[in-house]
Amino acid sequence: MSKLQDKNVLVFYFSIGYILEESIFPLIESLWETYDIFLLMDSEFLTEKYEEKIHTLFLEKKIKKYNFLPNRKNIFNYQYEIINYCKKLEKLSMINAFLLLDDFSICSRYLIRFSKSKSIKTFVLSLCSNWPLISKFIKQKNYIISDQNSLYGFKRSKNELKGLIISKLRNGEFNSLAKKLIIRILTKTAFLKEYIFKILNFIILPIILKRLPFLSGKWEKFRIPGDNASAIIVFDDYELKAYKYFIKKPIFLLKHPAENIKLAISTNSSKILIIFSGCLSSEMNDEDIRKWCKYIIQLSNYKNSKYCDLRLHPRTKKDVAWPTKISNLLRESGLEVSIIFGIDQSLIMKLGEYSAILGGPSGALLITSLIRKDILILGLDNSQDHGLDDQFFTIGNPKNIYWLKKSDFINTELFNENYNKTKNYNKSFEEFISST
Repeated sequence: MSKLQDKNVLVFYFSIGYILEESIFPLIESLWETYDIFLLMDSEFLTEKYEEKIHTLFLEKKIKKYNFLPNRKNIFNYQYEIINYCKKLEKLSMINAFLLLDDFSICSRYLIRFSKSKSIKTFVLSLCSNWPLISKFIKQKNYIISDQNSLYGFKRSKNELKGLIISKLRNGEFNSLAKKLIIRILTKTAFLKEYIFKILNFIILPIILKRLPFLSGKWEKFRIPGDNASAIIVFDDYELKAYKYFIKKPIFLLKHPAENIKLAISTNSSKILIIFSGCLSSEMNDEDIRKWCKYIIQLSNYKNSKYCDLRLHPRTKKDVAWPTKISNLLRESGLEVSIIFGIDQSLIMKLGEYSAILGGPSGALLITSLIRKDILILGLDNSQDHGLDDQFFTIGNPKNIYWLKKSDFINTELFNENYNKTKNYNKSFEEFISST
């Protein structure tokens, strides 16, 4: 073997820094004794704290080598560094597999091309559930989607659009119609910019760098893996059904790495956690604000809690006003409230301190349901952006989340807090990778 490696190699490439703590680090902890792990990361959402943690794992010899790619805004330098990284991989004598979050981003495409030239398998890990695929599966199966007028979901047919316009005009809803048309124009403009960037990034720039261009696949436009990787790894049985319905690739259902996390659990805490996943750059409407406050107050009363943490998605803009509005209303009810920006604090940092959790459909809610099987976890969907990614089914079929239905009150008679102590008998990732 090369001097760079002592054992067989796994190459990780992950583009999202804020899933490291709850997904990637547990995966590394479970694999480092058997494999040399080479970690490649994008710099976006990679905080100084995570960089320090990665370096610590390197010093502890749990990571063999790590590299941070430059900012993707400099697309030439970004691709140039990826090409150099692939050249360095040439020196490794035995790479078992590449583990990726997708198979359609430009870095993933370069790594997959390299892997195919060496007959190395590439696995895409669907760590937070693939809502575009599940939404497509739901529509294909003719299930009811609660927000049928969402402009962020699938395209409406021309007849549907014509009928919608006529209906709006007849009802005198000129302002609503104008707003929807403006949003549609802006969406088309954004799509055109994205299309031009894609041609530059996937075709022109690789040619300039003396590489073959990357052609689009069938699923790439939906941001769904399946065109290029050797296989897909999922962690939810509903997502497994969706993938098998559409994607003609090997699909494997495994135990999520987050289930390996062991927390120090506070036995006397009555603090509750609220997880928001939407309205990242837009304001939440007043009706939804009142709905969230209503359920938060009911949950705090049920758990005899005076303390509440509002956790925002890591990409939430700090100038939106809705978190402060919710916080002020809750304080008026007598609760002590803290607002936590997800980019500033790891999801699992204080997860052992809570006695109950309420959240919208998100990877964060999914992860908490896997780690805290000892507490009540409630889900509230269609109450933030109202798009397809704001529906309960978009995070698959987690066994440990009780979804609130349309009612004025949380019906505590309908759930038993022991219901969510479901055991997962799926094979672990380390068992799977050792058998491939």
